[in-house]
Amino acid sequence: MNWTGFRTAIVLGRTWTASIRGVPPSEDRRQVANLKRMEDLEAEIAKLRTWESEKQCYKLDELPTGTLAYVLKEGDPSGDSVHRL
Repeated sequence: MNWTGFRTAIVLGRTWTASIRGVPPSEDRRQVANLKRMEDLEAEIAKLRTWESEKQCYKLDELPTGTLAYVLKEGDPSGDSVHRL
């Protein structure tokens, strides 16, 4: 189980306990919604970090038409064929 799954289990356990104590269900839903939002944001951060490291393999270059594009640097160890973004 990963850290996010562990936190989800804790929140669900607290939700069950809160329902026994009489905590309003809206508060439980809010906690679960907040946890889901946090998981989504953590996934977004991971994606951005991946892009930050990936974009180091590109350089900004001007094409013959005058358009700017990111071009894969020569000798890039990733093994990708030359392409532009």
